[in-house]
Amino acid sequence: MMAMKFDEEKPRPLTMELETAKGMILTAVNKAKQECGIPNFIMEGIIADIHSQVTSQAKIEMINDFNMYLEELKKEERQDEE
Repeated sequence: MMAMKFDEEKPRPLTMELETAKGMILTAVNKAKQECGIPNFIMEGIIADIHSQVTSQAKIEMINDFNMYLEELKKEERQDEE
């Protein structure tokens, strides 16, 4: 069987990046669970808390992106007026 070579310059599809990230996160969770000896019912609460933190960060990121977008529009509008 011939091995595939991937061109590092070419961006990978988002779906591949998401699956890679998901695999990395699951590996880290399983490693922490095993190393700390935490049962699943406690891990569930920890993961729920982490999810809440990520959700808050995502909202902040979205607001920041929206504000940057508005600033860019205002800047373009000012340039058009000049």
